[in-house]
Amino acid sequence: MTERFPIWCRSLYLDMGFTLVEPGTSVGVKFGFRLKDWLPDSFIARQGNMVILPLLTARHPGTGTFSRLLAHLDRRGMGVAISSPTGRFQGYLERHGWRPLGGSAMGELWMREADIQGYREKLGQPP
Repeated sequence: MTERFPIWCRSLYLDMGFTLVEPGTSVGVKFGFRLKDWLPDSFIARQGNMVILPLLTARHPGTGTFSRLLAHLDRRGMGVAISSPTGRFQGYLERHGWRPLGGSAMGELWMREADIQGYREKLGQPP
């Protein structure tokens, strides 16, 4: 299978100390990241209790796959950021209380308000 996402992007996350989690792996399944729900080149970048979702492609969009993934991550106490959402997905995030945190080497990160506050506290920044 040809990957749709450039290998250098995966390397970028690895170089920054993230662990990559792929759907269907033992860690992926613990996060609710199942291969039956996501295309194989989807991945999550994890560092401690923070995850960035740089590439997610649902096998059946619009069926609650993303909501179920978020629920699993929330139950595990993970902070979640989305890297550079586009089009309809960005609109979905806006409607559900996500907002841009700003740009970084990982693209423009979007987070939920509670996750933004926790992220800033972790970095020692004011709320």
